Amino acid sequence: MVDVAKSDFLRLPRSGRVLTSNLLSRFLALIRLPDARRILLDLWGTAVDTLRQTPLSSSHSANQAGVSHISSSSLGLPRAAPTRPEVAAWTSNQLLNRLPPVHYRRFLTSLAPYELRLKKVLYETGAKIEHYYFPISGCLSALNTMADERAIEVGITGSEGVAPFPLLGNRLTSPNKIIVRVPGQALRIPVAVFQEEVRREGPLLQIIVQYQAAFLRQISQSVACNSLHTVQQRCCRWLLSMLDKTPPGEPMPLTHELFAIMLGVRRSSVTEVLNPLQKRGLVTYHRGKITVVDRAGLEALCCECYQTVRTEYLRLLSPDLLAS
Repeated sequence: MVDVAKSDFLRLPRSGRVLTSNLLSRFLALIRLPDARRILLDLWGTAVDTLRQTPLSSSHSANQAGVSHISSSSLGLPRAAPTRPEVAAWTSNQLLNRLPPVHYRRFLTSLAPYELRLKKVLYETGAKIEHYYFPISGCLSALNTMADERAIEVGITGSEGVAPFPLLGNRLTSPNKIIVRVPGQALRIPVAVFQEEVRREGPLLQIIVQYQAAFLRQISQSVACNSLHTVQQRCCRWLLSMLDKTPPGEPMPLTHELFAIMLGVRRSSVTEVLNPLQKRGLVTYHRGKITVVDRAGLEALCCECYQTVRTEYLRLLSPDLLAS
């Protein structure tokens, strides 16, 4: 049966193989029967291998392949690592996506789907880490909380990363409070399995070290931005960063309280920040949800920090660098 299925799969056009691979990855995340998982895993391995062997030509974009919407759905497991921007929309979690299939299969039985519900607290500061979360969609926020319970955001993580901040030593407590800012889906893995794979000093260790560098750059840039740039510039940076982690066309959940935490301002200042952006036609804000209408306009008002962090992630997490 597996051989017949493989033969049928290889006769599909590339767009069909991409979609089939995505469906297989979703089923693998949900099915627990050993025999069924073995068959699907075998087929998924074929999907990954053949997609890597036949990269898209420059004349075939992700939209032409009919898969531009995939990144915002809960696909479950990784596929071939993208090598050009036009195939970036195929990815689920970009860290898992870069693991070679043979290494990823060791993770397979330990990864479990997890729903990221809005405002769900995954970890308090100093809490013992029991699982690592690899977002597929949605957004997680890392907060620093003061003794008087005031908090400010120090970083955000979407499908490009993992939370809490991955620790490679023996200190297995979360350095930050981790909370869901944009609802979505994730895969989570027990910390013991994660640490065991890291100790093999294989591809996962290299991927995590590169991710640590990118996330630390995000934190350091945020510190500089909060000190040197205006509230409006910081607001635009934050909106653009969140927009990258929100399904296209969907509004972002944004209460005044949340906005104040993100920017480190008083709640009374939130309206003063948002009103000018609405008057310019850049965003709309209604009942705790904000929609970006003019992304280019936000980028024009934003400081350089958004593009600096984005470029650093693209550089440090590029397949070419990870393969070096």
